[in-house]
Amino acid sequence: MIKYRWYLFVKDPETQENLIEELKKALKEVDCRNCKVFFSWDPTFQEILHVEVQCPTLEDVKACDNRIKIRLIEECEKRNIPHTIGDYRISEQ
Repeated sequence: MIKYRWYLFVKDPETQENLIEELKKALKEVDCRNCKVFFSWDPTFQEILHVEVQCPTLEDVKACDNRIKIRLIEECEKRNIPHTIGDYRISEQ
């Protein structure tokens, strides 16, 4: 299983309340093979939403990464949520 993490910097913390649930719903429309996506708010910096993706192979990571990011960006823009995407790290397990 290959895990990679990146973050979504949400500049308006007031929009956070239901954001994770809305993003999960939006990702159901994305064909991501066997990848799983997990969200968690950073305990220290309230504006940072960590996004962890677990995929069976590196090919799955390559196929799904942009689809996931594009869908999350579309959701933020649809809701007028100011946002920035940060870098990610890959680790194999």
